Amino acid sequence: MENKELDILVTGCSRSGTTLVANLLTHGPNWCMAEPVHNEYVFKDRVKTQAKDLGIHMKDLKIIEMPFRVRNLQKWGVKEIKPNRRELMIKLFNPKIVIVCVRRIQDIVISHLNFSKTKMKEMNQCLNYFWIQTTQLFSFINGITQCGTQIVYIQYEQLTNSRYVSEKSIELGWPLSGNPDKWLDMYGRSDEKRGVIQTRQHDITEETYTIAERTAEACQLYQKLFGYIDRLPGEKI
Repeated sequence: MENKELDILVTGCSRSGTTLVANLLTHGPNWCMAEPVHNEYVFKDRVKTQAKDLGIHMKDLKIIEMPFRVRNLQKWGVKEIKPNRRELMIKLFNPKIVIVCVRRIQDIVISHLNFSKTKMKEMNQCLNYFWIQTTQLFSFINGITQCGTQIVYIQYEQLTNSRYVSEKSIELGWPLSGNPDKWLDMYGRSDEKRGVIQTRQHDITEETYTIAERTAEACQLYQKLFGYIDRLPGEKI
């Protein structure tokens, strides 16, 4: 098989399930997702095992080398959430499908504050960060929509719903398989099992909940567009 274009690009805001979806798409010997680091790619998680099976050395792979390295794969994709690199992926590889992972803003923020190495305890800092992220995501979606690229939206909360996963697999032409809870355990995020933030292993403070709610208020357009609220303030029924 000769050099082939990218089958799927997985993107979304941070903590919206992009890594989880990438892992659920990576299975068998011939279905592979890669994740970029800086200006190069490395294989992660399940992909590491598959890379070895495919005889690919575990070292950084330059962007221009990736299509040639994956020529024996049935399908391959990339996970990228950084706004400036999404555009690069589109220009370089022209993906057939773009998966946009979405999740309730409150849970995105709580996950970010409690599990990220970068703590954003300042209210305004958190609001600005996610407002910029969602705005940049809207801009990206608008751009690829105008180009006619197929977009598939995947809700984090639905990834344990077998019927939903089956429907998305058919829509993608690429099976979503595996146990989401297993991967959340591996990332040390077992409190997020079944799409719900729980307080089993991590102490979620009242301040964190307050920041999450305020951030959600600042990002209501995201909430509305992806079905997490019925309407915007002042919007007629």
